[in-house]
Amino acid sequence: MYFKVYVILAHKNPEQLKSLIELLLDQKTLVFIHIDRKSSLKDFKNLIVQPNCFFVKKRVKCKWGTFSLVKATINSFIEARDYMNTYFASSNYHVILLSGEDMPLKSSTYIHDYLCERQDLSLINYWKLPYSGWWDGGLFRFNNIFIFNSITKPYLHKILNQIISKIGFNFLKPYNRLNAHYPEMEVYGSSQWMILNPIAIKHLLNTITIHPKLTSIFRYTFAPDEMFFISLLKLSKPKAVKIENTKNHLVIFNGTNANANYLTIEDLENEINTDTLFGRKFDNQVNKNVIDYVKVKILS
Repeated sequence: MYFKVYVILAHKNPEQLKSLIELLLDQKTLVFIHIDRKSSLKDFKNLIVQPNCFFVKKRVKCKWGTFSLVKATINSFIEARDYMNTYFASSNYHVILLSGEDMPLKSSTYIHDYLCERQDLSLINYWKLPYSGWWDGGLFRFNNIFIFNSITKPYLHKILNQIISKIGFNFLKPYNRLNAHYPEMEVYGSSQWMILNPIAIKHLLNTITIHPKLTSIFRYTFAPDEMFFISLLKLSKPKAVKIENTKNHLVIFNGTNANANYLTIEDLENEINTDTLFGRKFDNQVNKNVIDYVKVKILS
């Protein structure tokens, strides 16, 4: 039997999250929900009581652009894997990573059939760095140490890295540490929103365990959730993890803007194709008309 196992990272809008889950659930779906530890879990638990929905126990305080999002994802993957190994050991599945501001852009039946036909594959939209779609090719994310909140305290990063360079401690910077310890490793970027089969999940979690230094190195990069997972997966032996480089998630950015746009009806009409399974981002307070459009015109 084949299952879809959703992992959803959320921090706000319990009503919208409940609506998302209702669109995803069927008899062959499980949902694991990570609620940011800064948010009230009670607000979500009182509202979301559907069967086959589980709240991740090891919650993390998440800050955009930091390793906290990687840790929240890892914790969620571990709990999903352990549950599947315990109760559905003979079944195959994909783990589908979503945010609480996502929506499906295909029916649950379509998504199930689409992924069931690709059980030997993991689906990730990725690229090797440097990448023209990222400012400075994305290399600035590795060439400096990021410790403080990069949004509220950018000046502290600048001062810290200036001091490190001035005293000749550049070997502490993530890119230099990576070259020193893993000279053969290539760095990739990707969409955070991945679809991984059990082979990829196993390899990823094993690599994290075997190579704790990689976690230490990526911990001090900027937005590591968009580099850590794909870079570790690409470390696999040839053909051990089969990855299809495909864009299943509709996410639209303006230039090198780090924050994705809220989707419009025009975006959906122009961008959706047969491989577009999900879209980001939606908010009842921002583009409710687009949420209604998806429910009425696309999913009904």
